[in-house]
Amino acid sequence: SFDVRSRLTLEDAMALEERGTVITAVQPEMSSTLQVQYLNKNAGTQVVGTTANFPEVRKYELAAGRLFTSAEDLSRQRLAVVGPTVLENLGLQTPEALVGEDIRIRGIQFTVIGVYKSKGQANPFSNPDDQVLIPIQTARFRILGSNRLRSISVLAPDEAQIPDAMADVQKVLRREHKLRPDKPDDFQIRNQADFLSTLGETTQVYSMLLAGIAAV
Repeated sequence: SFDVRSRLTLEDAMALEERGTVITAVQPEMSSTLQVQYLNKNAGTQVVGTTANFPEVRKYELAAGRLFTSAEDLSRQRLAVVGPTVLENLGLQTPEALVGEDIRIRGIQFTVIGVYKSKGQANPFSNPDDQVLIPIQTARFRILGSNRLRSISVLAPDEAQIPDAMADVQKVLRREHKLRPDKPDDFQIRNQADFLSTLGETTQVYSMLLAGIAAV
């Protein structure tokens, strides 16, 4: 698992998808802390723009409904999948109660199409259950107005190939960032052990995850 931190953009993620040779999946994400409104309730949460492969790469399961598709992402649909903490903060008891309902993010209406199962709080500063997932192209053009990413998570074909995948990502990103050979990386790649200790996840869950890419 690795995490690369830098001034990353969606173009960097696209370069990894197109030029990576030891990569099974690329999952970029951008985020901001925003207010979500449902009826007369408000809840502050992390709104995360991401891709349709989020559950596969990050090992999330749905409690109700579904995730958005790649086609819905490309067409910038206003769809949302919420975490169980968001559900509670909006005063609802069951995942099914919110599926099909409308919420507002920055005053823009989104339809909730899914609720994911609890991941458990990883640390005091980041609760994976307190997020709203929306398509990354919708986030870029309708909510955040930026192509800057928080992270890029990458899957390797298997655990043994994680070092090769990390080297592959380094090569692609250095080329994408136009770094001369004498210049150091302008990103940080965190390995699986670092990522697991940070998130408190089990090695089984992240055995093939190369965690994301985010700013030094």
